[in-house]
Amino acid sequence: MRTAFLRIEEWPPLAWLAVCKKADSEVTVVHGPQVETTDEWFCEAVWAGDYEEGGFDATDIVAGSGGRLRDREIIFVSSGSTVDRLVYWQSDKILLVSNSIACLLAVANASAMVAYPRYWSDFWTIVSGLKRYKTDLPTSIGMLRLLYFDNLSWNGQELQVVPKPQPRRDFSDFEHYHGFLSESMHAVATNSASPARRSPYRTLCTISSGYDSPCVATIAKSAGCAEAICIDTSRDGVPECGAAIAEHLGMRAYIIPRDGWRAIAFAQIPFLAADSTAEAVSLQSAVSHLHGRVLFTGNYGGIIWGKNPPDLGESIIRGDTSGLSHCEFRLWQGYIQCAVPFWGARQIRDVNQITLSSDLREWDVSGAYSRPIPRRIVETAGVPRTMFGVTKQATAIIESEFLTPDAMADYFAWLKRHRLEWIKQGRLPPIRHDAFDCWLARKLGDLKYLPVLWRLERQSQMDWPLLLRAYVFPWAIEHAKKLYQGSASFRSVQALL
Repeated sequence: MRTAFLRIEEWPPLAWLAVCKKADSEVTVVHGPQVETTDEWFCEAVWAGDYEEGGFDATDIVAGSGGRLRDREIIFVSSGSTVDRLVYWQSDKILLVSNSIACLLAVANASAMVAYPRYWSDFWTIVSGLKRYKTDLPTSIGMLRLLYFDNLSWNGQELQVVPKPQPRRDFSDFEHYHGFLSESMHAVATNSASPARRSPYRTLCTISSGYDSPCVATIAKSAGCAEAICIDTSRDGVPECGAAIAEHLGMRAYIIPRDGWRAIAFAQIPFLAADSTAEAVSLQSAVSHLHGRVLFTGNYGGIIWGKNPPDLGESIIRGDTSGLSHCEFRLWQGYIQCAVPFWGARQIRDVNQITLSSDLREWDVSGAYSRPIPRRIVETAGVPRTMFGVTKQATAIIESEFLTPDAMADYFAWLKRHRLEWIKQGRLPPIRHDAFDCWLARKLGDLKYLPVLWRLERQSQMDWPLLLRAYVFPWAIEHAKKLYQGSASFRSVQALL
């Protein structure tokens, strides 16, 4: 198998696309300037292992993505979490694999389906775990395939999903589990800063007043992480105390305004182009701190460190898709999101036994909001009990906040230009009126309407979650594709097909 690389300076720093030709087993990887390349592998990844050995395909403690030649096949590696993914498409002659939906569609001269109302719910299915998420994504060139967590092998002719390695770790008690998290953190931090990298990474974390991010920050601090991003207020306008927690941990805090994105034109595009939500758009206020970083986050901590997880199996069932909306934005800004609670997540049963053990009783506070493992880790580091994990403060941006005025005007114009797509299907285009949509949202949230809505859903395939917001993904994808199509080398890339 032959490999070649084409670096494009104008592309997002961490985006890559592998063009695999079946006729001659040739692979050409087109990539942004921050992607690392060698004769045997390429990546925008960090992992718990020696960087120069390039063994990111041989571990489940990996964030980011890449590809590794092994014998006569290439292994495409996805992040060891469900806050990132690979996307691929194949015809009789060619296979395309990428870490970006927008990138693949741009190069293939394809589009998302304008009037398809269920992108949001399709992406949401990853909440149901690795065995039940929807892999197919409808586009103008047929179905793209999504791959979370696992890897993908190609031998020149055949494509196969390959499960990530699953070592059985000793999580018999808190000390062993905490030791595993700490050792993995040190290994990832060492890997990310390797001088053998063309672009070494510095570490950064997030800190809020909850449980998960302070826990991750405490573990990261022990591995040399000294800086944190903290949002100023919660969704309800209550001041966040993440900066005070950072001070107790001896870390420098960068306080960013939760609503700073409102002053940025089209701020939500990269987030909507990821999963049709923009829950992490507040990070637009942190772009000056993100480039060249490994960002440690606490996504999934509420499940694996909670007292009553929804499932104790190995398929990583979640409560929401938090973190997934980073997966295009991070490529644009040149950072890797590393969601630490996913480390060892397939042994959630063992972790839950630790949570419920008598050894953690001292850190099991009264009330429904209790996570003994994070509390023990953070309190032991010197953070007062009353400073975190008292009440759950939400900071994610929700759908009712929707688009900035400029973006809304552009979206309305886009809906108008494409209204025939709905009419061809015998359907009415969505009403271009945000106030009506907000009213509808309130009605949908009223439990007394559920029987009626269920019948509508069954009979007429009513768009969900909301009529107007259901189509932001194809609109955002059209904008995101321009980052690739506008490069001077774009025609050369398409010529590879």
